[in-house]
Amino acid sequence: MSIDRNSLVKSVFDTFAVVPAGPTVRAYPTTDSRIEQLPLDTVRAGAIFDSLGWTRRRSDGMRSRNGRDLAFPLLVSSSSLNRIRMGVLIQEQLRRMGIRVDLEQLEAQTFDVRRSTHAFDAAIGSWTMGASPDGTRAGWTTAGMENGVNYGSYSNRTFDVQLDSALASDPAHAREKFTAAYTTINDDAPAVWLYEPKAIIGLHRRIRTTRTRPDAWWFSLADWSIKPSERTLRDRLYRER
Repeated sequence: MSIDRNSLVKSVFDTFAVVPAGPTVRAYPTTDSRIEQLPLDTVRAGAIFDSLGWTRRRSDGMRSRNGRDLAFPLLVSSSSLNRIRMGVLIQEQLRRMGIRVDLEQLEAQTFDVRRSTHAFDAAIGSWTMGASPDGTRAGWTTAGMENGVNYGSYSNRTFDVQLDSALASDPAHAREKFTAAYTTINDDAPAVWLYEPKAIIGLHRRIRTTRTRPDAWWFSLADWSIKPSERTLRDRLYRER
């Protein structure tokens, strides 16, 4: 409730990304983009901090409890400029809430080791989803803690069951069941789903494509064609004459 994700996405990507609906992507027909998440509400967030004893100091406005500052390190891979920029913006937004965030920029391999060994408090990571929402199982279920990439060790048996049910469901009921699973994990908020980049492809105007898949633009590449240039058309017309 303390992070304005719409502002973050606009600042870093302009219109080339959107705020995710949860641990999924909007390209899947099983994703309902209207799924509710915890809202941006800094007033309510501040009240929760106060109720837990994390009150602001008059000297600098930062929060502390029993002499301990409300602070944590945030790991960011130095290989991603977008994530570095996102980290700086998050740092500033949380500073306004009285929370100190210490950014740790790490080389990619060191970053991966720290995450996989759970040696972190918070990290800005990235997940690449395949052609199926099945990838959510490895990233966010209890099973993913041992044989997946659930580095944050999120575990909710209700979510596990709901996701399994959705993945095994027929197409007519899958969307409804995925919505139930995503609602559960969004309410738990084990992570802040920051951004989902839009797939952008630049093509020469002579290239004619067929319908492209959002998860695999190259899937129908064999059916693409190239429109002849104007010079080629003129030469052809000349020969025919």
